[in-house]
Amino acid sequence: DHLGIVAVGGGIGGVTGHIATPGQRDHYTFTLDQATMVYVDSLTQNSDLSWTLTDSNGFTYGGRRFDQTDSYDFGGGNPVLSLGPGDYTITVDGNGDSTPYYNFDLLDLGDAVAITPGTPVSDTQSPGLETKMYSFSANAGDRYYFDSQGRSGDIYWRLIDPLGNLVFDRTSMNTDVQDVTLAQTGTYTLLAEGRIYAGNNNTYTFNVQQIVDDTTALALDTPVAATIDHVGQRDHYT
Repeated sequence: DHLGIVAVGGGIGGVTGHIATPGQRDHYTFTLDQATMVYVDSLTQNSDLSWTLTDSNGFTYGGRRFDQTDSYDFGGGNPVLSLGPGDYTITVDGNGDSTPYYNFDLLDLGDAVAITPGTPVSDTQSPGLETKMYSFSANAGDRYYFDSQGRSGDIYWRLIDPLGNLVFDRTSMNTDVQDVTLAQTGTYTLLAEGRIYAGNNNTYTFNVQQIVDDTTALALDTPVAATIDHVGQRDHYT
């Protein structure tokens, strides 16, 4: 077996390895000084590869195939691991007598790129199978519209709340997610997840728009002329 050390938040291609002989397992250790939300980003499409994560007490936090680790292929639910301080080991294993190469990243949601709601974001996934993360601050009760403004490639997005809970599940990034009311105050993380089979780069533009409705007193027999100022807004007249 192989033993290595890996850093959480190491960037694209953070871990590259090879199951050199049948039955070999590669073990990578890392230490967290504080509670951290971790995302395993598989960069290898191979159904003969799997990984498991354990802590120093032997508790297993998850085991997934490399081709079912994230994006649409993970399925419904939350791919983010909420981990406490301590020592961890992620083990990579080949199926049967397979001897594949592999590549993955361990991402820290705290490293997400901060964005400003109401300002469109344009970005590129390179390679197209990677996951990119964006963060914004919001208050409990705020309403948001997640406005997809165009994309190339097969991309899915999910929203994670400040406690690591799933707000909305995998949704194709060619689809808007409308009128989401947020339950917690704090930092939210938006995941843009490329599909594991992607060979080319993906490009996309989106806007996280806070919804603020207008309420106006209405006088009878008086014409009304107004504008919907942003997506998701509703104008109310009393």
